[in-house]
Amino acid sequence: MLAPLSLPSLEALLRAQVFGHPLAHRPDVDSTQEWGRTEARNGAPEGAVFLTDYQTSGRGRLGRTWLAPPCSSVLASLLVRPGASLYPRLFMIGGLAAVMAIEADCGVPCSIKWPNDVLIKGMKVAGVLTEGGFVGAVPDFSLVGIGINVNLDPATLAPTRYPATSLSHEVGTAVDRERLIADLLLWFERLYAEPAESDAIPNLWRARLDILGRPVTIVSNGEAVEGTATNVDSTGALTLTLPSRERRTFVAGDVSLSP
Repeated sequence: MLAPLSLPSLEALLRAQVFGHPLAHRPDVDSTQEWGRTEARNGAPEGAVFLTDYQTSGRGRLGRTWLAPPCSSVLASLLVRPGASLYPRLFMIGGLAAVMAIEADCGVPCSIKWPNDVLIKGMKVAGVLTEGGFVGAVPDFSLVGIGINVNLDPATLAPTRYPATSLSHEVGTAVDRERLIADLLLWFERLYAEPAESDAIPNLWRARLDILGRPVTIVSNGEAVEGTATNVDSTGALTLTLPSRERRTFVAGDVSLSP
């Protein structure tokens, strides 16, 4: 039987100076994003991290659900209070932090499926969901939700459009969730510290994408568009070159490799 997270063990492993201070853990919640949103509005500081072993109403992008067996996964929301210039890059930072932590802990190479899923061998192992609270048009806080399939059999997951995997399935043994979370927070903190005017984050993120130069189909606003993924800009917007040579840019959507 899988063990719940041990907060004392995790605190002993923490090396990040801001993220994870404080750490909050509940055995089960509806959603770490909703929990974090309530705490943010009540004045929780930047760096607060909300963790659970089980979500009853976890969600991903585009209104999809995120379900995982109890005590099997990393289910975390990180509270940040970024300036407007950094806010658009948070999904990149979250995805890259997951990639770096997984590679450091498990030794398996990862790629990123635009815009914010983490893949191993073309199968989804993690996802990032960024949501914010605003005062007018100015970001007051953001919650970077990160879910990672850690110790579970992918065959037990509900069927999805995209095949899934887990870290234990890929490495053949159970993975220490506390160590993985500690590394995740450290990498997030390092990437978050990059100056907003620097191109380092977009360049790192672009280098991890699995679609550039390849034929893809993107579904955006109910329309399916086929083309070749030719570029992503510093905000993460994706440019497709259509068979007609027309170029179209998308800031959101669901993309998949074309047959």
